[in-house]
Amino acid sequence: MSDRHKCAHSGICFFENARENLETNSFPLMPIGTIGGIDDWFLTMKREIRNDLIFFVPFVQTLEHKPRVICRNYFCFLKDDGSPGLKWRGRGHVTPGIGIAGSGKSMEDWLTGGFLTNGGITVEYGFQIDGILDRTGIWTFNFNDRMFDSLNALEFLKFAANHNISNVIQLVDQEAKWDSGIFLGLFPDAIEFGLQHWLADFLEKQKTSEDLAWKLEKVDMKKMSGESMKKCVKRFFELELMDKGSSFYE
Repeated sequence: MSDRHKCAHSGICFFENARENLETNSFPLMPIGTIGGIDDWFLTMKREIRNDLIFFVPFVQTLEHKPRVICRNYFCFLKDDGSPGLKWRGRGHVTPGIGIAGSGKSMEDWLTGGFLTNGGITVEYGFQIDGILDRTGIWTFNFNDRMFDSLNALEFLKFAANHNISNVIQLVDQEAKWDSGIFLGLFPDAIEFGLQHWLADFLEKQKTSEDLAWKLEKVDMKKMSGESMKKCVKRFFELELMDKGSSFYE
């Protein structure tokens, strides 16, 4: 699966007549739809001058006058044989009237580096808005384009912790309770962010003290809250007693 699918909004754009567009700096604005509840996003190729050389980079922007957003972006330019030729992953802020760009190449590299397919340039893109700064100056999470797997849930939590949005942490905790497997590979992170509902369900599903101890070895105890520590210790001793009882009757 392409990395572009890790973003809520993704697709493939083909810029035909690449040579003409490169020479005249006339790449079209390719509409990519509504993202994060904000309309009229587009993808294009933007010209930049670096060390007296002309470069063209992928560029995403919206025509809407909207507040500042935090986003993740992914670009992958395909070679003429279909293989990935230039990849870029980034994260940053987009302010009204200013878009976000990826890595590019010089005009000569685009023309001679094997990037032209039927005279055009093909780019895979992925775009994800994580947070939006509202009119009161408070960061809110983008709930319009939710992608809820373990990786993105962790992104939710990091964003919420960095911007002091406690309701997002509570939401992740509630949803993770119904799908406890969502954090099985990220157990230390779930502990660190204090997902108490998830932790209670997770501990209940542990069958032996040895298994629980093995998982707890991966956790930084200094980052564990007192409440989480009590729950883990209580469950560990419960399992210890169960283990001893099982051994006695074998």
